[in-house]
Amino acid sequence: MSINVRIQNINFNTNKSLFSELLKIFGIGKSRALEICNHLKNKHIRVNELTSDQVSKVEKYIEQFMVGRDLKNELKNIHKIMLMTKVRRATRKQKGLPVNGQNTKTNGKTAKKINKSLVGGSK
Repeated sequence: MSINVRIQNINFNTNKSLFSELLKIFGIGKSRALEICNHLKNKHIRVNELTSDQVSKVEKYIEQFMVGRDLKNELKNIHKIMLMTKVRRATRKQKGLPVNGQNTKTNGKTAKKINKSLVGGSK
């Protein structure tokens, strides 16, 4: 009997492996998903093979980390703080310009087309 598995408000496909379904959760990458599967002592377990006890173990293990909606909200708050303190990286990202020191004379043409008034007009 397969059970409907829902973790972090995401419904898991019962026919796929747990590893591939954990990657759907924002903030869980390949290494963390593999770590969770190793915690269950089975790397290749499928979602429909999970018992309710194993599902609760996975949920408790994921609760240790900031993932999903909590992580998204934290990243938004960090970006807002950076904008309020006028950090160069945040202001350039808001304008749609390159952030990490890239050259804008020959590159970044799409950003220049979209933001002509911000860059200084066309030649």
